[in-house]
Amino acid sequence: MGGTLLLAAVLFALYVVPWCGVFHRAGKRWWVALVPVINVLVLLRVVGRPWWWLVLLVVPFVGVAVWVVICLDVAESFGHGLPYTIGLVFLPFVFAVLLWLGRNDYTGPATRRSAPGQTMPAGA
Repeated sequence: MGGTLLLAAVLFALYVVPWCGVFHRAGKRWWVALVPVINVLVLLRVVGRPWWWLVLLVVPFVGVAVWVVICLDVAESFGHGLPYTIGLVFLPFVFAVLLWLGRNDYTGPATRRSAPGQTMPAGA
């Protein structure tokens, strides 16, 4: 029992500590990454997705696809592309640390950027 609890604590720390840094770089409170469910809501805000995507994350099979899209949005919000998304999906411990300590700055929600050649409406 004690070994299982210790393993769970270590895995939680490996997952959460890098996201604390990512949240801080995105201008959010770092400690929010420590709070389950709230951390996903803040992550959705960081990437510019609506709160109800949290519901989609718990739907079998749909949740996996939604998580991949969120990872793509995170990568694009920090100036990275598809290869980085694949890293966030399969090696989140490593790639979240790279987001946290890397050179690229948070550029805002990827979903709120305009396509090339288009202009953003005033107040967007």
